[in-house]
Amino acid sequence: MNTSQLLAALAITSALIVGCGTVSGDRCSLRGERVDLVKCDLANSDLRGASLYEAYLTEANLFAADLRGADLTGAEFYRANLRFAKLSDANLSTASLVSANLSAANLIGAMLRGADLTFANLRGAKLDGANLTGADLRGADLTAADLDGAILKGADLRGADLTAADLTGVDLSETNLSGTTMPDGSIHP
Repeated sequence: MNTSQLLAALAITSALIVGCGTVSGDRCSLRGERVDLVKCDLANSDLRGASLYEAYLTEANLFAADLRGADLTGAEFYRANLRFAKLSDANLSTASLVSANLSAANLIGAMLRGADLTFANLRGAKLDGANLTGADLRGADLTAADLDGAILKGADLRGADLTAADLTGVDLSETNLSGTTMPDGSIHP
């Protein structure tokens, strides 16, 4: 068992102790090298630096979980609760965070290149210096989010809400802003 698998096994053990939403079939188990934590309760868990590459975290509860520096590349977080999660410097490249709740999450310096954040709740999230190149943020709620210095090149923000968001130092070139509510409340054509 390599280090990545060991960390995944520890996360699963923690989830089983805390209690998963469902513990049946392949729930909360290793699936090949992919971790299945669907509907698991990992609230307040310390998963700093964990490798959960392409993990299944659909509807998982990661409220206030510490995932700083974690490798979450390609992970699936559909409708997951990541409120107040610590994701600074985490790698979420190509991750699916569709309809995930990331309100007040700390994503400072996170890598979200090519991530799918369609309809995600990022209200009040800290995304300073985050790399969102090519990310899909259609319909995302970024109300009062801090995007200071974030990279949004080629991102799709159609229909997103940026009301009161901090866009200081953000380059919006090549970004699709059609129908986006801008920080001043105006709607981009």
